[in-house]
Amino acid sequence: MAAPMVSSVVRPARSVFANVLCYSRIFSQTVFSSTRKLCVSAKRVTSDKSGSRILSESATTTSSATSTNDTSNNLSGAFKDTMHMRSSQASRSLLVRLANGTTIESLLQYCNSQGKVDNYFTYFQKAHYVVVEFSQADTIKQITSKAHSTESKTGKQRDGAQVESRFLSFSRPSKHKDTNVLKRKPDVVILNKDLSNLELLRSLASAPNVDAQIELLLQEQELRESEIRLRFLACSLMEEAFQSILPDATLHPFGSSINGFGRRSCDVDTYLDRGTAHGVIPLKQGRNKYKLGYDRQSANSERVATQSTLFTLAEFLEKHVPQCSSVNRILNARCPLVKFRHQATGLSCDLTGDNRIAIKSSEMLYIFGRLDPRVRPLVFMVRHWARLNGITNNNPGYWITNYPLTLLVIFFLQTRPEPVLPALNKIAMFEPSSEGMEEEEKDVDLVFTDEACIKVSRNKETPTELLQEFFHFCITFDFKKHALSIHLGSTYPVPNNGKIFPMYIENPLEPDLNSSKNVSGDLVDRLRRLSQEAVKTMERLDFYQADASRDALHSWGLGALLMGSVQGKGKVRSVAMEKKLGAMFRSLNRREFSTSCKRTCGVMHDCRNIVHHVSPSISCWSTTSCKDCPDGAATLPLNTRLS
Repeated sequence: MAAPMVSSVVRPARSVFANVLCYSRIFSQTVFSSTRKLCVSAKRVTSDKSGSRILSESATTTSSATSTNDTSNNLSGAFKDTMHMRSSQASRSLLVRLANGTTIESLLQYCNSQGKVDNYFTYFQKAHYVVVEFSQADTIKQITSKAHSTESKTGKQRDGAQVESRFLSFSRPSKHKDTNVLKRKPDVVILNKDLSNLELLRSLASAPNVDAQIELLLQEQELRESEIRLRFLACSLMEEAFQSILPDATLHPFGSSINGFGRRSCDVDTYLDRGTAHGVIPLKQGRNKYKLGYDRQSANSERVATQSTLFTLAEFLEKHVPQCSSVNRILNARCPLVKFRHQATGLSCDLTGDNRIAIKSSEMLYIFGRLDPRVRPLVFMVRHWARLNGITNNNPGYWITNYPLTLLVIFFLQTRPEPVLPALNKIAMFEPSSEGMEEEEKDVDLVFTDEACIKVSRNKETPTELLQEFFHFCITFDFKKHALSIHLGSTYPVPNNGKIFPMYIENPLEPDLNSSKNVSGDLVDRLRRLSQEAVKTMERLDFYQADASRDALHSWGLGALLMGSVQGKGKVRSVAMEKKLGAMFRSLNRREFSTSCKRTCGVMHDCRNIVHHVSPSISCWSTTSCKDCPDGAATLPLNTRLS
């Protein structure tokens, strides 16, 4: 039998060369999902003929990052243990691209000949890939030491330093090629991509009641086990690449990928700890040469040093790290960052400079998510509803982001007549740690108490009841007068510092900052108006009448809340209208529908000669005046959008 060929993947000239994103050995990070589909072959069995465990997709984030059954009593310890476990898995894993005609069996046979394989899973992203986890990290070194560079055959020198990594290509002749191994339809699932709104509605319609729908929405949108592992592996690989020019550097993850609230399409937010003295940055010293140096002119502050470091790393990603593309430098932002895409995994990543406080924020949300089983389902539901209705948006602007929206839900749960969650200051010691640090570097020590010391909530409200009460809260709360603090679990007057904030949600780890400072008054009004509509929908008699036989576009329960609109390219469109009238609209000149009036009706009611169908976001079909609008008469031209 011919010997297998294991080769390291080298980036072609002027393309991105490294293998994956870097992953911190202590904390790992995730990357945002791409628009391209990733298919993974995930068999629901414990082992194959070689004795290797095949990763089961039945395991999700809740089994590892958000489980309330963790044996650790200390909440901070549980978070760190989870991160350490994930980083350990990644450090013992290889990402392997299979050559055409190469089977999984031949790869596993080779891997088991080198060491014990603990787990593996496969996915498709323009090529077939296998993630293989070994019992011992030494097995990785043994395999990579035998790998040859794809450059060695051509004898050509690439323009750039070669980066050794755990991203390999494998080819081996097989007498019995089983092409079905990677193509069994029952075993194919989608990685790193959310269900479409229509697919989600159809899934929710099968649930027995609204509470079950809320839990099902969580299960459909949370990260799968294989998606978590792929993100951590990507981060680990990228860290190794960076260490070739910054030997002491570590890459830390933060955000949705590790806080328990990440969707399947969430991006990967990471920050780089240079691990060196202040002002030390990587300096390029000509072709293929880098060294650490202290540049007094360019590194006279940590911000400038961070910008210089990120600029160099962006160039390094473009020229020396395979599979990294679309590198975008955003260095003048409040928090300088580099955005890029890792093609082999289909993931997109954000790389920032030192951002330790973001780790603490992620830990805080992780802890709140594990204190009560109703927290995560409610947050996922509110986020999804807000996204569909244009309250949140992936693009920067006047929208509220997921972080302050999550804080808003947590505050609501803290301030119920019978609280669901305690105030942050009741479960954690909150002390700034600034000794020996400059003002811009101040860190936060947030140490959580033992879980056994936290009183179990006596609140017995169901997730559905909490959802309806949350909408009532958004309608009645005076955002202009009161600032929300999850640290205190109460409100206080909005600070009068010369600025007017339509919404003030205190950043719990930086109390002087308003985490929702970009939110506009119009958006707050929209939140209140859409919450009114949601309450009216939930008060309908047929809202709780489960009927899986009904059309998903005319669903009960959450379907009635979510069917009103889906977020399209820059605008909100009705699902029902898009399905029934989409063909007609596409055939017409869209300029006919651009007419808008200064004052439109945003209330769910029947106007004279006008019927508001499904929700106020649907167009009206006649021109008249609405005397029932709160603001008085409003002329409504033909097909004016009401949202």
